[in-house]
Amino acid sequence: MGNRCFLYSFTHGCRFLSRLSSGASIRLVNLVPFHSIQSYINVDDGVHYRLLDVNIWGNILLFVPMGIYVPLIKKSFSFLKTLLSLVFISLLIEGIQYLFILGSADIDDVLLNVMGGLLGWVFYRFLLLLGKTPERTKTMVVIISTIVGIPVFILVILLFVMN
Repeated sequence: MGNRCFLYSFTHGCRFLSRLSSGASIRLVNLVPFHSIQSYINVDDGVHYRLLDVNIWGNILLFVPMGIYVPLIKKSFSFLKTLLSLVFISLLIEGIQYLFILGSADIDDVLLNVMGGLLGWVFYRFLLLLGKTPERTKTMVVIISTIVGIPVFILVILLFVMN
């Protein structure tokens, strides 16, 4: 139960905080795959070109933990069930954003989120090979989550306060 609460809180908390300061008051929808991704590649910010915008990295990195925790919580899930879970959760988040006008609902966000989740799944499978048993793997995930999670949580709080 604790893992599910963490997973729920992490996903929805990060997405909500990241969209809270957008100030959007109209509903924007993009159903054309790779449309917004293309606009984020080679961004000219007036000083230099950035190869990838923070939006792309944010959507990918946000779902890496999801790809780790879904198979950890649901050990019986096959790759396909994990993939469908990632798609469903991402679509749910985009639907909530649309419903509550918390940013744009974008198919590219779904694609990037799923890509991040798949990277997390690959990392989980790697940890499973290293750990050799599910219990050792779970311990490794807890340690890595703590090492990475605390600084990320502090960073999110600081970004929220500074904006």
